[in-house]
Amino acid sequence: MSSYEKLKLLVWKNFLLQRRHKWQTAFEIASPVIFSLFLILIRCLVDPQSKPEISYSPFLPTYFDMTGRQFGNLTTAKREGSLAFSPDNELTRRATEKAMATVALDNLDGLSAFFFNPKMLPEPKGYKNAQELEKALTQPNAMNQILVGIQFDDDMANATQWPDDIKLTLRFPAVMRTPMLEHPLRASWRTNLLFPLFPLPGPRDPADMYGGKTPGYSPELFLAVQHAVSQEIIKEKSGQPINTQVYMQRFPQLAYREDNLLVAMERFISMIIMLCFAYTFVNTVRVVTAEKELQLKETMTIMGLPSWLHWLAWFIKQFSFLMISVVLMVILFKRYSVFTFTPWTVLLFFMLLFVMASLAFCFMVSVFFTRANTAASFMGLMWFSTYAAYFLTQMLYEDVSLHAKFLLSLISNAAIGFFRPGHVVLMLILDTILYMSIAMYVEKIRPGMYGVPLPWYFPFTKKFWMPNKTKMPSMVPPTSGSATINGYDIVSETTQARMSLGLCPQHNVLFPDLTVAEHIIFYSRLKGVPNSRLNDEVNHFVKLLELQEKVVLLDEPTSGLDPAARRSLWDLLQKEKKGRTMILTTHFMDEADILGDRIAIMSGGRLQCVGTPYFLKKHYGIGYKLTIVKEDGCKVQDVTKFFKTYAPDLRENTNIGSELTYIIPNEHVKQFPEMLKKLEEQKTALKISSYGLSVTSLEEVFMKAGAEESDELPTTKTNGVKIYRDTAVVPVENNHNHVSVDSEPIQKVRGGRLLRNHIKAMFYKLAYNSMRNKLSALIQFVTPIINITISSRQDLPRVRYEELVGATFSPGRVTAWFSNYGYHDSAVSLALADNALLSALAPGARLRV
Repeated sequence: MSSYEKLKLLVWKNFLLQRRHKWQTAFEIASPVIFSLFLILIRCLVDPQSKPEISYSPFLPTYFDMTGRQFGNLTTAKREGSLAFSPDNELTRRATEKAMATVALDNLDGLSAFFFNPKMLPEPKGYKNAQELEKALTQPNAMNQILVGIQFDDDMANATQWPDDIKLTLRFPAVMRTPMLEHPLRASWRTNLLFPLFPLPGPRDPADMYGGKTPGYSPELFLAVQHAVSQEIIKEKSGQPINTQVYMQRFPQLAYREDNLLVAMERFISMIIMLCFAYTFVNTVRVVTAEKELQLKETMTIMGLPSWLHWLAWFIKQFSFLMISVVLMVILFKRYSVFTFTPWTVLLFFMLLFVMASLAFCFMVSVFFTRANTAASFMGLMWFSTYAAYFLTQMLYEDVSLHAKFLLSLISNAAIGFFRPGHVVLMLILDTILYMSIAMYVEKIRPGMYGVPLPWYFPFTKKFWMPNKTKMPSMVPPTSGSATINGYDIVSETTQARMSLGLCPQHNVLFPDLTVAEHIIFYSRLKGVPNSRLNDEVNHFVKLLELQEKVVLLDEPTSGLDPAARRSLWDLLQKEKKGRTMILTTHFMDEADILGDRIAIMSGGRLQCVGTPYFLKKHYGIGYKLTIVKEDGCKVQDVTKFFKTYAPDLRENTNIGSELTYIIPNEHVKQFPEMLKKLEEQKTALKISSYGLSVTSLEEVFMKAGAEESDELPTTKTNGVKIYRDTAVVPVENNHNHVSVDSEPIQKVRGGRLLRNHIKAMFYKLAYNSMRNKLSALIQFVTPIINITISSRQDLPRVRYEELVGATFSPGRVTAWFSNYGYHDSAVSLALADNALLSALAPGARLRV
C-alpha cells in the first residue's frame, strides 16, 4: 500500500471520527468566530469620527510654558550651577553663559525683562572633557541641580575660535522631568526610534502646538537650550549680529478620521485572537494524545504506518476545520470594518500561518505526554503562558534587543506581535518547522512505553541519513536473542515482518467511535486489501472474525468472555489456525491444553519449558491419578493392598469423604490393562462404586515448573532470613508459627468519629492522588496565577509617507516647520534651520546638533 493511500485512509478515519461528534465539531468551528464577535461588538459601539483641519500658531524655540509645571526657573536655580559644559575654556564658557541669559530673557516680560541682569544667573560649571562631564552628570541626583550638559568636541579644549565643523551634544536626563501620567513607563526620549512603532491615524498630540510630551522637546527646554547655544555659536563664528528671528510651527493637519477602536484593539486584539483558538488547540492536544493513551497509534505502527503520515493526517484534518473558522473570521472582520485598510488576502494569509504554527506547537506538546487529560491541561497552561511572553515585553518593546525579539518569536503566540510583516511571516514558518522537528525528534528518543528509543545523537549518525531499507525500530527493545516472523527478523527487518503480522492485544485498542465494520475496513485497507474486496471482507470478518495474517498474536483473547462465547472462540481459533502461526497467551490452563500444539510456560519472568502438552505432562508429571468413589463399608487398607500388587510404590493422595485418590508412577503404565481388568472383577467385593484414571493436568505441570524456578532462585541468608536476588517473583514460605493478622475483633466507630474518618480518608485519597500526579497538581496551582496576570496588547504597524520637516525663509524671519509624526521632528527641523542660518552668515561652516 502506497504512502498516498495510507494518508487517504488516515484522513478518512480522522474525519469519520470527527463526524461522530457533531456538536463538538460545530463548537470547534464556531468558538473562534464567537470570540471574534467581541471585536465586532466594539466596532459597532465605537464609530470613527471625522476631525476638521487644524492650524497651529508659531512659537519661539526658547519659549517654554511653565503654567502648571514644576520646573522652577533659571533665576532660582541653586548656586552649584544650572548648566554644565565641556571642555571648559573661554570660548565655550562664553557661549554657555550667553545662552543661559538668552533663554531666561526670552521667557521674561515687562519689568522683569527690564531689570534682568545676567549676573543673577548661576555660573555654569565647566569640565575638562566629555568623560569628566559624563561622570559628573551620572552621579546620584546630579540632574536635579543641572538642567542640561552641553558637550562640545574635546578637540576644542584649547581652541580660541570656532572651527568650521561644529558638533554640539546636549545631555539631558534619560527620563524626562515632565510628569507622564499617560505613559508612566515611557517617559524617555525615544532616541532608539524615529517614528512610533504602532502609530494611530491622525497626528500625535493634535491639541499641543509645541509637539506634546512624548518626547517633550519644548517643555523639557531642549529646543530652548539647543537654539540659544546655536545662536551664540552663529554670532561668534560669523562675527555678525543675527537680525533674523527663528520661529517654529507645526504643519497644518488635514482633515482626518479618528478611530478610537484602534486604541481598544491595542488592548484586546491579541488576547481575543488567543482566546479564539484556545479551545480548539487544547482539544487538538487531547485527541492526538488520546490515540497514544489508548495504544491506537502503536497498533497502527505495528501495522506498518509511518510516523510522519500520522502527523500529516492529523494536520490535514485539524487545518481543514480551522480554515473554515479563519475564513469566517476574515469575512466578519472585513464586513464590519474591524480591519478597514488591511487587504483580506493579507489578513487571511497571516491567520493561516498562525494556525499552522499553532498546530505544530500542539503536536510538539503532545509527544511529551501519554495521558490525554494531563496533556490537555498542560497545553492550556502553555497556551496562556506563551502569550504572557508577549504581554510581559510589549510595554518595553522599544527597549527589547533584536536578538531577544528573535528568541521570543520562537513562540508562535509572541511571533505575530514582533517585527515587521515580512519578519513575522518568516518567524511563523520557522516556528512551524521547529515545532514539528522537535515533535518528531522527541518521538524518536522518547517513544513511550512501546517503542525502541533512539540515542539522542541519532540525527548525527550515518545510519539515520543512509538507513538500511529494511531497518526500522521495534515496538519493544529486545534484551537478548532474536526472533523471526515468516522468515524476517523482527528488529532488523521489522517492515517485512509487520506485513505478515496480525495482533489481538489483551486490552481493547479500538477507536471508541468507529463501528465494527469501520474497524475492519480501516485495518483491511491498511493491510492492503483492495477496495473491491472490502465489502466481502467486512461480511466475512463480521460473521467469522476471520484471521487473515500468517502470524497472529493473541493476548488473552478470551478474558472477560462467558463460557459459551469462550467455547465459540476456541472453535474459531481451531478452525482458522490451519496455515497460520498463532501465538496465544493465557492464564487458563485448560485453554492452553485445548488450543496449544506447543506450550511454553513462563515463571518468574523466565521461560521454563517448551513442548507439546503430552510431552510436558510426561516430563513434569508425577504419574497417573486414580480416583475412586467408595461405598459404605469400603476398607481403604484392602483397596490400597489390591493396587500395590500392581504398583508397589503407589501413593495415597487424598481420602476425603467418599472420594479416594492415588498417584501411580508412570513406569507402571504397562500394568494398567491387567490392573483395571481385575479391579472391574473385584470392585464389588472392595465396595467401590466407580473409578477413573487420568493423566497429570497442565495446571500441575505449571505449578511444578514454577516450583522448580522458585527452588533455583538465587538467595542469600542474613541473620537466618532468606533474601531473594534478581527475581521478580518470590516464593511464599509457609510459617505456621507466624501470626500476621491480629485476631482481636476490630472496634468500629460511629457517629461523629465515623464522619471525621470519612473526611480524613477523602483528603488522604486526594493527597495521594496529587502526589502521584505532580504535574497535574502543579498545573492546577499555576493556571489561575497565569490567567490572572495575563492581559493583552497588540499593535499593528502602519507606514506613513509624510513631509516631516520644512522651512520658510522671509526677510528677518525663518520658520522651521515640523510634522510631529516622528518623535524628533521639532529638534531636527530647528537644527536644520540654525545650520542654514550659519551657512548663510559664515559660508563653509556647519553646525551639527
